[in-house]
Amino acid sequence: MFIAPTETRKPGRPLKSLNGDEKNQSRKALLQAARELFAKSPYAKVSTRKIAERAGVNPALIRYYFINKDGLYQQMLIGMAEELQSHILSSDWGKVSSPIEPIVRSYAAMFAKEPGIAKLIFRELLLNDEGSRSKVIDLVIRPDKEFVLKFMQTPHFKPLKPSVNPVFLVLHIMGSTVLPYLMKESIEEVEGEPLTYDHFEQMIQQSIQFIETAFIDQEKSE
Repeated sequence: MFIAPTETRKPGRPLKSLNGDEKNQSRKALLQAARELFAKSPYAKVSTRKIAERAGVNPALIRYYFINKDGLYQQMLIGMAEELQSHILSSDWGKVSSPIEPIVRSYAAMFAKEPGIAKLIFRELLLNDEGSRSKVIDLVIRPDKEFVLKFMQTPHFKPLKPSVNPVFLVLHIMGSTVLPYLMKESIEEVEGEPLTYDHFEQMIQQSIQFIETAFIDQEKSE
């Protein structure tokens, strides 16, 4: 099932009391507020009024920019996918021989910045209705998967092992990076101490080493 993103700014007229910069800031504030609220609560329990209040803007701007709550939700998901892609492209990976490290670290950086994103994705994929799950798959998982697959084909990277299914590799990377942030409290309870930056760095390094050993063709890379 493919979910077509809702087009924005169809109905409604510009609010004349706001200049261009203010309107742009208001749109960003609404998207950020939506991220924060949807990360904590299911879609049905987040109202447009709550989003506007958290963003500190006029509720009418939701209709102006996004048509309705669903349009705002879809644009928020699209922004999450684009953020990961932007992070991969903007980083200097010229000295990295494998595509695994930049991809893993880009996911980890996004989840470290906003741990609630990991919980939002997990909840929508596993605990919510089919419609919400389809939106996350079509607007976040699928675009990022296709982008990452192209990124892995960059010529200077080591090749994958012949038996490797690239799609399964991407899903493995997603899972290995989301779990530490998703299960932070549980891991802390097992370890008996708070997770620090060094702990997360250790988990990232181990994930990179494991994935490279399991999926990268080391013989052809020599």
